[in-house]
Amino acid sequence: MLDYQRPVVPSVMTEGRWMKATTFRVTDRQAVHHILTGVVDGEFKTGDTATETQWGASLGGYGPGRGSNINPDDHGVWVPPSGGVAFQNHYTPYGRETVEKTQMGMYFYPKGQEPKYVLRTMGIFDFSIVIPANTEEHHEQAYLQFPKDAIIYGLTPHAHHRGSSASVSVIYPDGREQMLLSLPRYDFNWQYEYFLAEPLKIPAGTKVVTRYTYDNSKRNPANPDPNKVVTWGEQSWEEMLATYLHYRWVDETVQDQRPDYDKQLQATLFMGAMDDNFDGKLQKAELKGQTGDMMAKFFGVIDKNADGALDPDELREAQKLMPRRRQSAETEAPKAGGN
Repeated sequence: MLDYQRPVVPSVMTEGRWMKATTFRVTDRQAVHHILTGVVDGEFKTGDTATETQWGASLGGYGPGRGSNINPDDHGVWVPPSGGVAFQNHYTPYGRETVEKTQMGMYFYPKGQEPKYVLRTMGIFDFSIVIPANTEEHHEQAYLQFPKDAIIYGLTPHAHHRGSSASVSVIYPDGREQMLLSLPRYDFNWQYEYFLAEPLKIPAGTKVVTRYTYDNSKRNPANPDPNKVVTWGEQSWEEMLATYLHYRWVDETVQDQRPDYDKQLQATLFMGAMDDNFDGKLQKAELKGQTGDMMAKFFGVIDKNADGALDPDELREAQKLMPRRRQSAETEAPKAGGN
């Protein structure tokens, strides 16, 4: 087991530029589980590191089977001249010494030219997943609720070796549901970035839902240990529920940027991770995982209006009381898109 590596490559740019694509050249694919990158601002020198909570815009990444990260036409990501590029590198040992030399290529719009729109990336995460031992088909789900009108361009699902299926759909404010992506046989070795044939405009209030199935049985030949109860974790023998959305806000342009919309979207993450019946509230039976267990103990205190469920306002107050370390992991990490 190796801890994540989080180096920063200091910027050598003399002026900011709009990025249109990135690509990665990996010299030892067997050793690389994944690579993620993001913009960081501030003063950095060679040898410095940065956590995902310091990241700004996503610059794309690499995973098994994944190609280059190419923005839709007339969309870009701003890369400032200061700071640098932060990496989240996950390596997997495989029994012999090796040296991995990843290279990252960045492609920009020509000098003096800028795109019209800002391409954004946000992750749907569920840090509370609990997968029982010796279970062939276990379901988990989570969502984000968009606070403003948006256009979805692409989707990138991510799980580990027990992931067996994944899907993404949208539930409109009127209750209608539309499937966007279905992977009935999720393959850890083929983690692709899927772009919709036609970008989808969604109105404010729409939930983007991701559903996963996990095979934690001996019938799964890739299962590290079917006798283990599995929870969220960084290592491949643990599990994840993570789906990255690539989108833009309808009324946002390069000339009129709205980063506050992203903050509003991120604020729906915690509710979406546990609200399994999609009613916008948390019943006690929906609380699970370490954080859920802690909240269940104090449910009566958190439920200020005593209606038997936690609404968004009550949930926000409860999150303020969470231990700082867990609050950081569950409310700040998604800004970085870490997986």
